[in-house]
Amino acid sequence: MELADALGYAQFSDVKRRNPLPKGPGVTSTGSTKARVPLAIGERLAIELVSGLREYPGVFSRVEIAGSVRRRRPDVGDVEVVAQATSNCRPESVRTVLERLHVRRGEPNKRGAAAPWGERYYRGLASVSEGIEVGVDLFVVLPPAEWGVVFAIRTGSAEFSQACVTRLHRWGLKSDQGRILKVETGETLPCPRESLFFRHARLPWIPPYLRDMGERAVRFAFSREWEPGEELRELADP
Repeated sequence: MELADALGYAQFSDVKRRNPLPKGPGVTSTGSTKARVPLAIGERLAIELVSGLREYPGVFSRVEIAGSVRRRRPDVGDVEVVAQATSNCRPESVRTVLERLHVRRGEPNKRGAAAPWGERYYRGLASVSEGIEVGVDLFVVLPPAEWGVVFAIRTGSAEFSQACVTRLHRWGLKSDQGRILKVETGETLPCPRESLFFRHARLPWIPPYLRDMGERAVRFAFSREWEPGEELRELADP
């Protein structure tokens, strides 16, 4: 039985009805409005950002769309991107690239703290139309973090990622600074691919668009445990 069928995915077409979106977009310091936008607009911005970031191979070796765009949410509040840093990657280089892509530093939070702007996390804003801005979150994978862990967790949803990280504890593992460690010895388990993150949690790879189905997705995914030595039919190997 296909995973989508088991979850009754066809019954989840009206995502907005079951998961109401937050109301009340905020006005930024430039006078524009930070708002949620349809997936098509968020995806277009994400593709432009990823294409732009990939033009700087001396800074990043891999760049991919993550977050709600990768999960195919109907509305997008923030465009999230994960980038693998090269040995030459420096915060000033990343900031220069973002500025060239017309991404400015985000607004301070409600307590007045400045938005993160290096070296592993850059929270910015990008214009998608006159007077409308969308949040941009750039997560940079730097040692000791590994691609598979960061890409999986930053794809979300938050509930799904937290459940996966918690599940690692059942097998004597933990997620720490973007890597997978054995709790008893501190040994690092290699995780260069997202599919390995799921294997460490004894799970099959779950397509991103199903990771936003809430508790039903979590329970179903966790009921299909991978046992050492068992072959998995992975739908992809990001």
